[in-house]
Amino acid sequence: MNLLHISTFLQGGAGKMVVDLARNSKARGDQVWVACTKNGVGDYSNYQNHLDELKSLQIPILYLESTFSREHQSVYKTAIELRNYIRKLEIELVHSHAANPSLISLIATSARQRKIPVLQTMHGWGIYKSIEQEKKDVSVMELLDQVIAISMSSKILLRKKGLQNKHCSILYNGILPTVQGTPTLQGDPHLLEIEMLRKKGFSIAGIVGTIDKRKNQKLLIEAVKKLPKELRVKFFLVGEGEETNEIKRLSLKYGISDKFVLTGFQENGEKFIAAFDLLISSSRSEGGPPLSVIEAFAKKTLVLASDTPEHCEAVKDNHTGFLFKNDDPNDLAQCIIQILHAIPSDKIKKNAFQFYMQNFTLNKTFESYLEWYHVLLENKK
Repeated sequence: MNLLHISTFLQGGAGKMVVDLARNSKARGDQVWVACTKNGVGDYSNYQNHLDELKSLQIPILYLESTFSREHQSVYKTAIELRNYIRKLEIELVHSHAANPSLISLIATSARQRKIPVLQTMHGWGIYKSIEQEKKDVSVMELLDQVIAISMSSKILLRKKGLQNKHCSILYNGILPTVQGTPTLQGDPHLLEIEMLRKKGFSIAGIVGTIDKRKNQKLLIEAVKKLPKELRVKFFLVGEGEETNEIKRLSLKYGISDKFVLTGFQENGEKFIAAFDLLISSSRSEGGPPLSVIEAFAKKTLVLASDTPEHCEAVKDNHTGFLFKNDDPNDLAQCIIQILHAIPSDKIKKNAFQFYMQNFTLNKTFESYLEWYHVLLENKK
């Protein structure tokens, strides 16, 4: 199979998913390429570790004019560029990872004599779209051969937004099998700091992900200022983004900057998750259960998440983790106190690990996608 993955940028969990799927396809003998935009736009960009991994796997990256811009001229120009690649590389199937790349792919494949199926994974709806952009994205997905939502709540959202495409299914994003045990500390000053803090009697909690309004790290700042000063806990924010300076400003304003460590972008966020006593996921919106939460399940790290529909599909309160009221700093603060004081039993960690093994292994995800690929290729004949 000659397979093309196309995305806006290889960023965050969605970018990791693209890399993992491409790796598995190549391992089974398929020819695979990954297409995206080269230069970042605002807070959107390609993570260097994703690019480096594709390079190490010898999976070619096709940098297009712009798979991100919604301007008509840019979309058309990029589609013509992609059409040439599709012809040259004899692409048989396109796997898109956002609506705008799907539109570009539909235009690029429209003039082909032999049908080239286009499948899209909807990794997340986002919170910045205008009504017009939402309608356009739904209209694009109506034309696709298959739409994959990464959670039941995402599929329900698409239906509420008006999507009628009957070829819409649910498939959770999975992660590679986890290696249990203490993360390697050598050469990583932040992980060494965590080890030293733990020896001094501190609990370690944190958030892993882009620091922005959607991930809502600011909520943790508002919650921490309500915690008892004697509570010995340090919070690590792993990532970078548009809200970083605001986070720093607020922590200084409230006199709690000593409670936080901002690591900046880290290639191996899962190492921090393994080192935490508690992973916090304060997101307002996700396409499905965030990969950071699933990695915490796999690493047997406790999870405290906002009670959004996406989180609730994986985090069952007092069973696989803990939930707090979305966007409520008071409830978040109370939950942090209760968890760190109570020291929950290992049963919750075991339940979470079992949930991961049953639903979120990369092999399960890849095999399901492989079935869809074969169905779409058979249907085009």
